[in-house]
Amino acid sequence: MSLWTQKRPKNSYKDFKLLPSDAASGHIRALGDDAYMKQVKSKFLFLLTSVLLATQAQAILDIRLPSSKNKVIYADQNIRQTTQVKDVKIKLLSQSVAMQVQRYAIQPALVSGLFTMRSVLLGNKAPICKGNPWSKFNALGSCSATLINHDTLLTAGHCLSHAQWDCDQKSWILNAREEYFTQTSFQYFTDDQILHCKEIISHNVDANSGLDYAIIKVDRKAQRPVLPLALARSSQVGDDIFMIGHPLGLASMTSEVGNIRAEEDQFYVANLDSFAGNSGAPVFRKSDNKLTGMLVRGEEDFVWNDEDKCFEFRVCDNDDCRGEDIVKIESILEDLQRQGVETAPL
Repeated sequence: MSLWTQKRPKNSYKDFKLLPSDAASGHIRALGDDAYMKQVKSKFLFLLTSVLLATQAQAILDIRLPSSKNKVIYADQNIRQTTQVKDVKIKLLSQSVAMQVQRYAIQPALVSGLFTMRSVLLGNKAPICKGNPWSKFNALGSCSATLINHDTLLTAGHCLSHAQWDCDQKSWILNAREEYFTQTSFQYFTDDQILHCKEIISHNVDANSGLDYAIIKVDRKAQRPVLPLALARSSQVGDDIFMIGHPLGLASMTSEVGNIRAEEDQFYVANLDSFAGNSGAPVFRKSDNKLTGMLVRGEEDFVWNDEDKCFEFRVCDNDDCRGEDIVKIESILEDLQRQGVETAPL
């Protein structure tokens, strides 16, 4: 056992759990093409009025924030909304990142081609300390995923069970960004953003090796770019990296600053800022924007403030705490080839 492994405390998976009994209320309004969304705006006032007057189930997504399921900040907070990121290449990559939601929470809207989900403000669903920059953001998802083929997603294995019944309950929303969310409790997204789980073609969660991934076949081909995998060379300790995902089930966020600080056989250990909900999020090498791995677990994210009775971010130095584990893409490649999944050219 390596020294790094010996010093690690218990794992904290980076999925953001939602209680199934309350799952009919997620808040996601994934975005579609800008041109299409502009067309929708002319009908928007009517849509909102109609929806708000309609009789709707008031079930609410109950977000759990146990200390073992949240996130840690390394040095300065380096997560921002993807829509605010200046790098155009990162925004292009984000089109192929998806948020996992409960399928039955997605309902048809009154306008053809639109679907709706009920939203819940993060601060209303969990005892988060005052000053949290995301308390007024809508939270909807439970995990993140990556489009590695037009009909294939890669996510963390612990994000769903290796069972068809669980597959039948899971959907993903592509390119869900806060800029397209409304100020009401209902969010809207287009049909081409929605992917439903068709089959779990591979599932591997191994505590001994640290592998944790699932390869998902979805119900149709997505009209989005397929992300190129970093196959030409492995990443190395010291490499700068960034991540796109859905921390705390929020809209697309980018962790812009991080680097690989240790390496195991099947995964890297990094100091990326990552929260619950980032499980399955793609991690890219800054040098070439190639997908080098997928975040699966890490340091406990929140600490309990007993005085104020709320959760606050855990803050670590860049070389402190256990770090965040990123399964290597090359560790998954053989399985992808065995399952006949074609990947994007280098």
